[in-house]
Amino acid sequence: MSDWRRSNWTWQQKRSLFVFLLCNVILLLTYFLFPTLYKGTILELDTPKIQSLLIEIETKEKENSVRTQPTKFPFNPNYITDYQAYLFSIDLETLEAIRAYRRSGKWINSVADFQVVTKWDDPKIEEIAAYLKFPEWVRNNNQGKVSLTQRKETKQITPRDLNTASKKELETVPGIGEVLATRILEWRDRLGGFSHEKQVNHVYGLNDWAKSNLLEHFYITPSEIKPQLNINKATASDLATIPGVNFELARKIWEYQHLREGINDLEELNKIEGMSQGKLKLIALYLYVN
Repeated sequence: MSDWRRSNWTWQQKRSLFVFLLCNVILLLTYFLFPTLYKGTILELDTPKIQSLLIEIETKEKENSVRTQPTKFPFNPNYITDYQAYLFSIDLETLEAIRAYRRSGKWINSVADFQVVTKWDDPKIEEIAAYLKFPEWVRNNNQGKVSLTQRKETKQITPRDLNTASKKELETVPGIGEVLATRILEWRDRLGGFSHEKQVNHVYGLNDWAKSNLLEHFYITPSEIKPQLNINKATASDLATIPGVNFELARKIWEYQHLREGINDLEELNKIEGMSQGKLKLIALYLYVN
């Protein structure tokens, strides 16, 4: 009898060895036969059918990309917002030129006026011209030019003080219904009266179009904004008194400046998690650096 048969291996051990050897044989056969078995089954990407599918996928991706782009609405350039400037690719220098023109008491009453203020060339003006919106009384004016005095004398829109507006008067503004009118009045009461146009951004649900219409019908007389806090000395509790700032955000702002032993520019707060540019501009009304 051979040594193998005389060994002390149990029947289970012998079976396990047999299974192990069998598996190795199967793996070796698979390894050597695989290229032969699957030869010619590799996907060819340059076939007409595949190319047609790729073109269809690319087309659908482009369509989805167009759908996700923000919708552009007509706007009055005299009340242009930061978001509208971003949407129409208006740089900060041009935006400031438009606002400086308005602060001087002048009005942009036509596409030609807009081109003079922005100093844009004709191709660039043509891209935005269809979105520039002016009051009806301006469009009906043959020359498209009216003075500030003439504007105030018109009956279509006579700007009134937003801090004295009633709910019923606010509801006459396009885009502002009962809900928004109520929110505007609530924020006005909370602020003790609006002191700056940007404070209108506090009102939840007020989109750029409705805001533009609101500021076309009502004006805000600039006044001192309270509270005014030194960012480098204010506590988290102080910062939480700023309208629109909850204690969690106040804590993040305090920790940011405290860990850096003070900051030199409010723009540094943009680095705080959850801080957007629009929110910072609103908060900055109540802060200063010293």
